[in-house]
Amino acid sequence: MTSRVVRLETEWTEHRMLTGDITRRPGQLTGPAKPLRTRNAILPTAGMHGFTYIAILIAIAIIGTALASVGVVWHTAQQREHERELLFVGAQFRQAIGRYYNASAGMKQYPQSLQDLLRDPRQPGVARYLRKIYYDPITGTSEWGLIKTSGDRIMGVYSLSEAMPLKQANFDWSDREFEGKEKYSQWTFVYQPNQAHPPANIQAPAAPNPEPQSKQWSSTNY
Repeated sequence: MTSRVVRLETEWTEHRMLTGDITRRPGQLTGPAKPLRTRNAILPTAGMHGFTYIAILIAIAIIGTALASVGVVWHTAQQREHERELLFVGAQFRQAIGRYYNASAGMKQYPQSLQDLLRDPRQPGVARYLRKIYYDPITGTSEWGLIKTSGDRIMGVYSLSEAMPLKQANFDWSDREFEGKEKYSQWTFVYQPNQAHPPANIQAPAAPNPEPQSKQWSSTNY
């Protein structure tokens, strides 16, 4: 009896493997027949793998291009903001040097150092012409190029950056000579005595400003 059951089980298994037909096993009274799952129904094809890979590469390329564009726009906006800050800070230095110069008793003098703008050593009391030594917005340091007279006194400052400015035109009248400059170091904030004021309702034309040959300028150049 046992050998007959084993033989029937073996024959049933062989039949199922050959035909793929799963019906009720011998002795099985209930339960619907379930079809076999084939290999293609479980695993994706090689073509599907290739399409998915290409789609991922395209998505990465689109995202990379978008991020690069955002980065360029952000960098340009930051540079323009730094240029506005440089124009403001440079004007503060120029005005402070002018106030120091005009506060001289007797012979007019420029300051010997930028620290003199924070506290005038010539005055018995506290005389300040500049609130602080500003950082250069372009280089991010407090180091400035100094434009000096023949007597080694400071008449102006400029940025040490050799980068090219984005702003090339439409400057204020006091900065009109910055138009067309190729480097930030050519934006020189110099106080000149008896400097002419802009004529009322008339825009002064841009005047060329030769690039200094060295960092040590002489007052005879003005």
